[in-house]
Amino acid sequence: MVSTNNADWGRETPRQFWGPSRKLLKSIRDYQRFKKNDRLLNVLLSKFCIIRHLFWSAVSGADIPLNSKISGIGANAVVTKDVGRYAIVAGVPAKVIGYNNTGERY
Repeated sequence: MVSTNNADWGRETPRQFWGPSRKLLKSIRDYQRFKKNDRLLNVLLSKFCIIRHLFWSAVSGADIPLNSKISGIGANAVVTKDVGRYAIVAGVPAKVIGYNNTGERY
């Protein structure tokens, strides 16, 4: 069952070798994790994440910047402009359908 209150990050986990969209998300999340620390190993691993990001971006045809914060995006949504914090978007083109974790509209 899908919860609207608790994120299910398991859907992002790569399940097989060939999963371009999930591999792209993993490369972005890994890059952001490694950039938090300036140790030599983390710098090298972040460079490797950049190469993975370039590869999976080309394969999947998606253009997602490495420093973007990805959260509530509906399946197959086409996001054409910046989206506010805690917004949940869906559709083609993507429209705000709610907000999460703020107590605002939901």
